Amino acid sequence: MDLYGFVLGTNHSLCKVEISAVLKSKRINFEIVTASAEILIIQAEKIPSINDFGSTAKIVRFYKDLNEIAADIPSTTKNLTYGLSVYHGGGKFKQLNQLWHEAPQIAREMKEILQKHGIKSGFLPLKERILSTVSVKENLLKTGGFELVLIAGPDQTYFGKTLAVQPYEEYSRRDYGRPARDSRTGLTPPKIAKMMVNLASLPNDAKILDPFCGSGTILQEAILLGYNQVFGSDKDIRAITNCRQNLHWQFPNIKINLRSIDALKLSQFYRNLDAIITEPYLGSPKLRIMRRDQVLKERENLENFYLEVLNEFKKILKPGGIIVMILPVIRYKNEFFYLDILDKVKFKQQKYCDYQEKLGLNLTNRGTIVYYRPGQTVSREIIIWK
Repeated sequence: MDLYGFVLGTNHSLCKVEISAVLKSKRINFEIVTASAEILIIQAEKIPSINDFGSTAKIVRFYKDLNEIAADIPSTTKNLTYGLSVYHGGGKFKQLNQLWHEAPQIAREMKEILQKHGIKSGFLPLKERILSTVSVKENLLKTGGFELVLIAGPDQTYFGKTLAVQPYEEYSRRDYGRPARDSRTGLTPPKIAKMMVNLASLPNDAKILDPFCGSGTILQEAILLGYNQVFGSDKDIRAITNCRQNLHWQFPNIKINLRSIDALKLSQFYRNLDAIITEPYLGSPKLRIMRRDQVLKERENLENFYLEVLNEFKKILKPGGIIVMILPVIRYKNEFFYLDILDKVKFKQQKYCDYQEKLGLNLTNRGTIVYYRPGQTVSREIIIWK
C-alpha cells in the first residue's frame, strides 16, 4: 500500500470525516497514519479522484525520498518548474519551523537531483509556507511542473508530490455562474452540499430528497456524484422555478422530479425514501440586528418548526433511512445559541465515521461539527440521523 495525503479545506474536521466516508463508500481499505488541522495522511492501495470530495484542497502521494520523486517524473521531461509547500502533519511546531527553515536547502537538493536525471529545473520563490491551489495549478501543473510537499510529522518528515488540486473554477461556475442564483434560497455552497451527500454514504441507486431545495445545490452535487434518483421540493414556487432552470443548465438531458410542497405535508407525496439531505430555513434575515430576547424567541420558533419537519420526515423514510441536515447556530455577540432539539427527535444521532478518535476532530459538546466563518451571525451545524 502507498502513502497518500489530503490537504484539508477550511473546516478540517468536516473535511476529514468526508474523506473517511468517501473511502468507506468506495470500499477502499485504508489506515490513518497521521492527522492534523492541515493534512490527513493515510496508507491505501488507491484513492478516488479529487472530484469526489467537497473540501479537499490537494491530494498528495508520498515517496521514500527526493530521489524517488525525481525517478517518477516522465523520462521525456527536459525542463520543468517546481514549487514547495511545508505542512504541519501532527509533529511539534518546533519541527515545523525547523523544516520551513530547511526548505530552501531541500529545494536546491531537488534541483541537483533533477539535473542528474537530465532535467533542467527552476523553483518558485519560497515566500509563503503553503502554495495556494491556484498557484499550484496555474504555475506548475499546467506547465508540466510539480509541487514538492514536505510534512513535519510526529515521527518523521514526509516527502511528497501533489497529484491533483481542487477544481476551484468548476465550483465557482456551479455557484456564481448559475442562471438563477437567489441569495434568499440558494446560499448552500456547492462544496458543503457535496460533503453532505458524501456523509450519507449511500449507494448510487438510493432515493434522495431535498425538501428545501432552494436553487438546487444539493440536488446538483448529488447528480454529479452519480445519484440518479433525486427529488426536490420547496414551499417557495420561485425556488422551484430557479431550481429547475439551474438543473436544466447543468444537466440538459436529465429530467429531475421537482414539486412545490410545504415541508409539513411531504407525506402526502413521498414514501420509502433512503435519505433526506437538506439545509432548511435557518432563521430571519434580521437576526443580525435583533435584541437578545428576540434572538431567543427566533430560536424557539425554529426549534418548533424543525421538530415538526422531522416528525414529517419520519413518515417518509424507509426503516434505517438517513438524514443529513443542517441546523442553525445563532451568534449573538459572544454567545452561540444551538437548537435544543437533539433529545426530542425520534431518530438516532450517528457518528460521522468509524475513526473519529484518530482524526483529531473539533467537535462541539453535542458531538457535532459546526461550519463557521468569522463574522457570521448564523453558522451551520451538520447532523446525521438514522
